[in-house]
Amino acid sequence: MRYLLISFLLFVACTSSERRRALIERAPTFAIEAHDARGSKLRFEHPPQRFIILSPEIAEIFYYFNAQNTVVATSSLCKHFGFLEDVPTITTFPSLAIDTIPHFQPHCILLSGYFYSENDANQIQEYLQIPVFFYFPTDLKSMNQQIFQIGKLLGDTITARAIYDTITTTLKHIEKTLKNHVFPPVVVFTDLLEWQVIGKKHFFNDVLHYCGAYNAVDSSSFYATITPEILMEIHPDFILIPEDQETFWYRILEQMPFLTELEPVKKGNVIVYRPDEYLLATPRVLIIIETLKTLFAPQ
Repeated sequence: MRYLLISFLLFVACTSSERRRALIERAPTFAIEAHDARGSKLRFEHPPQRFIILSPEIAEIFYYFNAQNTVVATSSLCKHFGFLEDVPTITTFPSLAIDTIPHFQPHCILLSGYFYSENDANQIQEYLQIPVFFYFPTDLKSMNQQIFQIGKLLGDTITARAIYDTITTTLKHIEKTLKNHVFPPVVVFTDLLEWQVIGKKHFFNDVLHYCGAYNAVDSSSFYATITPEILMEIHPDFILIPEDQETFWYRILEQMPFLTELEPVKKGNVIVYRPDEYLLATPRVLIIIETLKTLFAPQ
């Protein structure tokens, strides 16, 4: 399954620009209409060709549509993508640098709710009178729907439908494999220094479900702050920690030896992950799910 997903995503990335170019050449004046996470309708008389991307997950989604040549500027959050390294950087997160945006004459600006707020999106749109697409999925279903809307924005509903159908079919298949499965409790740290973890409202909470696990932190917010004592009370079967904080984790264990009594520590079920891969709401989560599912729900 995993290699099938990788092959599909590569296929989409390699063919979508040809499809998009053919669509635009065939109908250069057809109108574009898309809806973002705010419910706002964005309408263009023809497919927009100049985009500013301020969030990394949107940059990755553009890659799957092979639309990176339409990106005229981006933020520091997106510079680790090789295909955007030559694109001008107009802002360093968390700044929005609104006054520099008009210089690039964008047709549309895209940003994510995991890095910026809905108020930021509204502020840019009202101040500059430039359409803003606000991307903010809270589960895999809304992710799939919003990626489809980005496809419509790009004028490539063929690729958008292919991605949508693949994600839908894959999730249905995974659901069947999890029937009668006992879901282990998991804690996902996003910042060990602040003891910050993912709450129930975060997009990755739904990812855990399809991995065959559940979020042990009972918080209705996107993020929550816990304590070592709460972690002991939760008693998770698995703990996920950010890759760049692995050394700090061992320092915590030295300073708080009672944490070594946790089952994940004793059984080696502390998993190191890369936030820039695991916590981005993109089609890549299908591969993340297949990877973690081998740990949480081995067949």
